[in-house]
Amino acid sequence: MADVGAGAGLERVVLDSRGAAYVRDHLAGVNTLCTELGRVVEGARGEVFTIAPKGAAAERLYAFESGGLLLSNLDFSRATPVAGGGSLMAVDTLVEARAERIMQCLKQHAGSVCVIDDYNPRWGDPLYKKEATAFGVGEEVYHLITGSESLDEIADTLALGDTIWHGVAAVCQPAEPVSKSDLSSPDALRRLARSVIELSCTAYDREGFVNWRRV
Repeated sequence: MADVGAGAGLERVVLDSRGAAYVRDHLAGVNTLCTELGRVVEGARGEVFTIAPKGAAAERLYAFESGGLLLSNLDFSRATPVAGGGSLMAVDTLVEARAERIMQCLKQHAGSVCVIDDYNPRWGDPLYKKEATAFGVGEEVYHLITGSESLDEIADTLALGDTIWHGVAAVCQPAEPVSKSDLSSPDALRRLARSVIELSCTAYDREGFVNWRRV
């Protein structure tokens, strides 16, 4: 997987009620964090937006479940033939732009942290090699980003938790500083989720993302 970066050629696009519906659906029935974030989205005033290539057609921006947001991924001349008649092609994504947005939020809101869910591993699985950012709530796995990480480290952590069909990162502003051990109970994680400032859901077959922010 390759990244197209967070620089020129991209723009922020506010989405209508279809974007809000996608966020709600993305949060439904997944884990403790997402359930509580879903309650916030239902009850708080928010704005939904995406970061997309400039000039992208509106119908493309609302095809949240499909790839092709980035035109480079439709250029199959980039594919490399492999033995047996198949081919491989790196998929370009906007993970760096997503990480940059998270980093901006953390810098703008003193004391904020970002929690990224990691759907596939189970906390109690002896085969799971726990990353330095990881913590468990029951069998659920999450990652805590505090703002001291580099852009690449945030992007790498987003990639860990991204399963193509699901991936959520929530920037929250707790009343008091929190650590991984502080967040190891469902109640503590729910309390943090209620302080969410902005959350990000993977979209477009992992090529991009859709964000909700509190307004």
